[in-house]
Amino acid sequence: MDGSELNQEIENCRECGNPMNVTSFAPFSEVQCPECHNNVHVKTDVGSYEIVAKQGVGGMSLVFKAVDKTLGRKVAIKLLNESYSSDAKRIEEFEKEAKITAAISHPNVVRVFTVGQAYGRYFIAMELVDGESLEQRIAMTGKLAEEMVARLAIEVVEGLKSAHQAGLIHRDMKPGNILIDSSGRAKIVDFGLALVTSGGKALAEEIWATPYYVPPETLKLQEEDLRSDVYALAASLYHALSGEPPFTTDTTSTSELLKIKATVPKLSSKTEGVSPHMCAVIDKAMAFEASERFQSYDELLDALKQLDAFYRTGTIPEPLNKRKSESSRRNGRSKFPVVPVAGGAMALALAVGYFSQSPPTDSEPVVKPVTVQEEDASENEQALRVFIATELKVAQNLFKQREYQEAHLRYLKIALTPEVPTETVFWAGLQSASSAWLNADTESARSALDQVRDKLSSEKDSEQSFVAVLENLGDFEPVIIPENLSPSLETSIRFSAGLKEWEQGRWDLARQLFQSVIATNGSGYLRVVKGYLADYEALEHYPEALKDLNVEQANGLIAELADAETLLNTKGRAVFNITQWKRQAEEHKSKLLSEKKLHSTEKKLAKEEAQTAWKETKSKVINSASNYWFRGVTRDLQKADPPNEKEKKWGAAMLFFSEQAGELYMTTFKLFADKSGEFVVLNKSGEKQYDKILGAKSDGLIVSAEGKPEKVLAWAALLPHSMWELHKVLPDASVPEELRIERRKQLACYAYLTGLEENAQLLANIVFEMDPEFAENWELSVGVLEEEKRKED
Repeated sequence: MDGSELNQEIENCRECGNPMNVTSFAPFSEVQCPECHNNVHVKTDVGSYEIVAKQGVGGMSLVFKAVDKTLGRKVAIKLLNESYSSDAKRIEEFEKEAKITAAISHPNVVRVFTVGQAYGRYFIAMELVDGESLEQRIAMTGKLAEEMVARLAIEVVEGLKSAHQAGLIHRDMKPGNILIDSSGRAKIVDFGLALVTSGGKALAEEIWATPYYVPPETLKLQEEDLRSDVYALAASLYHALSGEPPFTTDTTSTSELLKIKATVPKLSSKTEGVSPHMCAVIDKAMAFEASERFQSYDELLDALKQLDAFYRTGTIPEPLNKRKSESSRRNGRSKFPVVPVAGGAMALALAVGYFSQSPPTDSEPVVKPVTVQEEDASENEQALRVFIATELKVAQNLFKQREYQEAHLRYLKIALTPEVPTETVFWAGLQSASSAWLNADTESARSALDQVRDKLSSEKDSEQSFVAVLENLGDFEPVIIPENLSPSLETSIRFSAGLKEWEQGRWDLARQLFQSVIATNGSGYLRVVKGYLADYEALEHYPEALKDLNVEQANGLIAELADAETLLNTKGRAVFNITQWKRQAEEHKSKLLSEKKLHSTEKKLAKEEAQTAWKETKSKVINSASNYWFRGVTRDLQKADPPNEKEKKWGAAMLFFSEQAGELYMTTFKLFADKSGEFVVLNKSGEKQYDKILGAKSDGLIVSAEGKPEKVLAWAALLPHSMWELHKVLPDASVPEELRIERRKQLACYAYLTGLEENAQLLANIVFEMDPEFAENWELSVGVLEEEKRKED
């Protein structure tokens, strides 16, 4: 046996057990078995893991989804590309990536479980993130919401900070390396280009990065540090917020890229709706010179967390160039924007609008929040009143203009602002939830109710009836209206309750609540309420109309519902109900049609499909029979559905013979497992191939010849004449009684299917006397197959 045979990789077919040489195939390749012709995946075992699917392809590696065969958990397998499997430098980098990632234990960094070698390649087994990458999210939705981007950014920075504390910089931050799991958490992956820092800095030997996100110092082959990862992350966030990368050129020239990076447009010029503070954070983090960026992860986290706090509480972030004063460090930031009273309402409105307007130009005044001292208490109170009045006016205008999503967020901001009076908090919370319901966003409505309820519950001397109403609005029970409330507040509760009941499908109760709003002259809600009542009148009869329809009536109802949907005044439940009613009408119509006879064209199509499927099966059966793979014949026929009686008879006849012929292989194994001796095995040309039998295994006959090593000759590879002669050398007297008749049946059927018809008939005649049922089936099956042969001739 030479060296090449020693290095061969052999796997048995999972269908028929045939050994296959898979040396030249890559892991998880699909290979057609030369014996049974089934497609099977080979090289699926990687260490203690089994590959189940391909996940993706990277620059130096392949990623597969796999299962830990010991623990049963799903994992990701990263396998070094074949082109790099003999590259010592790449192997070293691959091993380094595994060690680097394994050294970081943080919820925002993908975990590494183990490393090893399989099929001459290195692999890393790591946590499988059930979700998508930021790159995929951007590709699907375009630019992403600022609030979500800020939250993801905080988590990524926390992960990078953990890596930096372990002495590492990532060096390949990009949207494709930021994964978002099913719970929305960010996880950093792929430390393949990471560097171990010395004194916080590292110098790479080559450039291997994505042009859109790579920092300038990397292109210059200068020292890199955490500020390099800050730049790459910011460029990724720039892409997420604008829907486009910072630039779109395809140049690979280092000098050209450096020129482009020196003139990247500000984020505010690429997209609308991103707050000035977020724009300032991104612009600073993407400064061309590292010295002008954030100098630590804590500094960047502080800026991002201030932004995140704004979404949750309405607290306006400090400008990036403003250091905390001693007073600020003692007392904390102001919890709402405060300006000198002399500034007037206009100046305060500028402060309130800080996050909703474009960044101010050099000529525009910038109003900054200041810290409140004890002596400024009266100014604080007055500024709070102006702030509430201004924000309420903005929110109410949005409500009137049917900008319900924006109104929802504005009202929620007011409700969650510290030191706002309890009744205002409660009313603004109702309005926030109502706006979300009007926008068909029940989840946001319940979230707003929960947040406002939690705030009121945590306050001393809070009004418990308010807390109860908010809790009641957030559950699935009808709302109980408290007594002794002001008429306007009671009307607002009834309006919110009506919206809740409508979205929960209790339309009769919702109608009563809406009518009570009209009765109390709830002028701020009349237009909206009338729209709901109009939809109620237009839709209330449809549940009854769905009963006892014929096909024509169902078609008419479907068209009528489609028209009704275009005339709706409301979103959410009404649209949902119409969709459900249309579906019910369609299903009813389909049921009626299915009870009738199939249309001639449908019948013809079904018949053609059945004939095509049978034709393919029959061809496969004939091919398997010609290759003596009778178990394959049996399996395919048992699953087949012949299209007519004639083909059913042919299938039954073939199945009769193939079942017996397939069993002959196992019988032969049992009879010859411990037998050996001289026996000539011929090849297809009639030449002697082997001259000795050494025994048998379940998958074939053990044979040898002079000058050749012993070999297991697969049963299907044994020519019919040799199989017949093999059984002739073993007389019936030496065969156990219980096998004797079965062996004759099996050999007769095998001989018939392999072209030894005369031998088959002679042996079958002997069996007929012992088994009349076999004789009947034989004659019937032979008749069917012979008739088929005559027609083919």
